[in-house]
Amino acid sequence: MNDEIYWVKVTTTGVPGGVLKVSDRPDDEWGFETFPQIATNAAGTSYIVWESHDHVHDDLCWVNISTDGVPGNILRIPCSPAITGFYWPRIALDAMDNTLVAFSGSDWSGCHVYWVKITADGVPTGIVDLSTHPASTGRWNYFAMIAVDNSGISHIVWSGWDGTGHDIYWVKVDGGVAGPALKISTHPDNIYGHDSAVQVDAAARTAYVVWWGSDGHDFEIYWVKISSDMGDVQKISTHPDNINFNDNAPQIAVDARGTSSVVWSGWNGTNDEIYFTTTSAVTTEGPAVTPENLNTQMRPLAQYNIVRAEELSCICHDMLAEHYFTDASDYDELLKADEYLAMAKKYFAGGNYIAANYFALKAIEGFIDQTEMQVSNLRYNNINGISSAVHII
Repeated sequence: MNDEIYWVKVTTTGVPGGVLKVSDRPDDEWGFETFPQIATNAAGTSYIVWESHDHVHDDLCWVNISTDGVPGNILRIPCSPAITGFYWPRIALDAMDNTLVAFSGSDWSGCHVYWVKITADGVPTGIVDLSTHPASTGRWNYFAMIAVDNSGISHIVWSGWDGTGHDIYWVKVDGGVAGPALKISTHPDNIYGHDSAVQVDAAARTAYVVWWGSDGHDFEIYWVKISSDMGDVQKISTHPDNINFNDNAPQIAVDARGTSSVVWSGWNGTNDEIYFTTTSAVTTEGPAVTPENLNTQMRPLAQYNIVRAEELSCICHDMLAEHYFTDASDYDELLKADEYLAMAKKYFAGGNYIAANYFALKAIEGFIDQTEMQVSNLRYNNINGISSAVHII
């Protein structure tokens, strides 16, 4: 009758325990629980958030599960007159086991990015609207990512529509108070307004951000460091093999010294390859390389991108279930993305992680395109008073 959220613990030796149903929707009640996110503390306690939807209301749900697999009480943060829907939550855990959540929410005039803190025992703070930059306020802000530094400061980034294109925005939340939203996609050759796939990591009161965006010719990878002020945006996709070809799907990790390690996928004119660079606080760019033992090193990235593709697939199929898809061609494109995801899983199971990552990225691209198209269609229908309940022929 509906989608549910499940949890399982796998030991360090790869032995899974019993599967626990986390969500509590009655089996005879229509609705769906989706887009789960998880974080754990050093003791092994899990903290989980997810979206809950039905015909009556949307909720943001949270629960903690002890290291012994005993769940606590589910916290439901309901929609309000100001927020009519919750979408795409992302979480981080601070040193006090507070769950810090960034998510998108609709108010029918647009889509905003919000932040909320939930204490270890399930007490939420007030929800804070972060998407206050004048260029995108009241428009469409989504796909937020969050990281927390060792001072407990949340750093949130997202893609926002300013009326002509998408840009990347950043804001920090310190002590529950949000600072001003800052547009950070400001590289001189990246002013064409299609910036997405943003990722963030944080350390020592500093955020490190990567994204892909258009330079007017192809898509490149950009990086910036933000501490007390914003540094210069660097274009880091500089390998000569694909200098004039598309780069996408960046991932970032930052060590204790503040050195960023970044990987991404890029087309070299013949096929997609994986590129890597380091960007430190002192030297702005390191050389992009393709490691010799690429297939082995690709495994975690392929696994991550498959999970990301699965999450986006859930969003698209949820939208399909709600009849947001407007014609048969949209449905065909969704099926194509599903096929790419199936191929990614097949190659991953066979140990070909390069191929798995390639097809996962193709699936992600398809799902993102479909999500953005359907959100745009839904907004158009709402503005023009057109019913979204259409059927695919």
